[in-house]
Amino acid sequence: MDPRRSCAIVMSRERERHPRRWPVRFHLLATLIVLLAVGEGAAGLAAPPAADPLARAATALEQGRVRRAVAHLLAAAGRWPESPEVQRNLALAYYDLRLLDESVAAMRRAVALAPDEALYRMELGALFLAADRHDLALEQLFAALERNPGLGEAYWYLGRLYLETGQLALARRALTRAERLGVESGWLRDRLPVAAAAEAPLTAAAAKPAATPEKIALRLLPVAGQQAGERLLAAITAGEVLFEFAGDRPEVAAPVRNGGYVGMLAPAELDPALCRAICEQPPFAPPQLVTTGERVLVVQRLAPFDPKLWRPKQTTAPVLAAPRASSPGLQAAGEAKGLLRS
Repeated sequence: MDPRRSCAIVMSRERERHPRRWPVRFHLLATLIVLLAVGEGAAGLAAPPAADPLARAATALEQGRVRRAVAHLLAAAGRWPESPEVQRNLALAYYDLRLLDESVAAMRRAVALAPDEALYRMELGALFLAADRHDLALEQLFAALERNPGLGEAYWYLGRLYLETGQLALARRALTRAERLGVESGWLRDRLPVAAAAEAPLTAAAAKPAATPEKIALRLLPVAGQQAGERLLAAITAGEVLFEFAGDRPEVAAPVRNGGYVGMLAPAELDPALCRAICEQPPFAPPQLVTTGERVLVVQRLAPFDPKLWRPKQTTAPVLAAPRASSPGLQAAGEAKGLLRS
């Protein structure tokens, strides 16, 4: 089995049931986690056979045996030490076992192996947020958005971080940006004080896209016809996250990575019909359907992420108190912090 695929089958099934659970797709069934904690015990960490550890890990996850899956993933990490995806899946499994320190360590290894992968940095930032390490979380979330400004869930986590640290104007702005990228944020918006109900206006510098006029940041998803495109737009409007798993949607007609983010392009590089449709659009306007010849596309104009516009300017009382645990680990996060997204 290709180590890049790891345990994607199981996670894909759980994504359909819990598409927006916090952190990003750290979501094996909670009932299975309880059963394994009661019934499997330490014996579940016995060393697995060397053959095909990733397939064995996927099978273990399908059975809800997360400790067993961790053992197989450790074997896979020994076999493929340069695979960031193995480390990432190990981090996910550790998180579901409430081993936050181990989860952070594994995700750090994934980032070290693939430093330009925005998804890994976002998930590492989410883990740091769970551990109340706001400084490290901010660093990783900024790094993720600099690599992919269309990563809507990273803005959701920024909103959560700013709420925890009392940065209400930035929290509101981050949640607005997340929603414009298709991530529902009502749970966090409901926790904004009334005083922060109206988003603070952007400065003139912040209101302008950070891109030079010669370049446009673009998210593009080819779809299988007009009706497929309309269904995909409806899914985005409903708050479905399309970053990592956009290619799993049946409406998407061709393989895509990074949620369709294709980088910075000059208008001359674009199809004329596409350029007419989006070049005059403001960044982060709602996505739209565009037909170019025989192709139907869901497109959205973005703007590069500018960290200077998102750094906290003052410290105020936190809005969301994060209770501290007496011992390290996930006891200080997850349900204890009310971080699970539903």
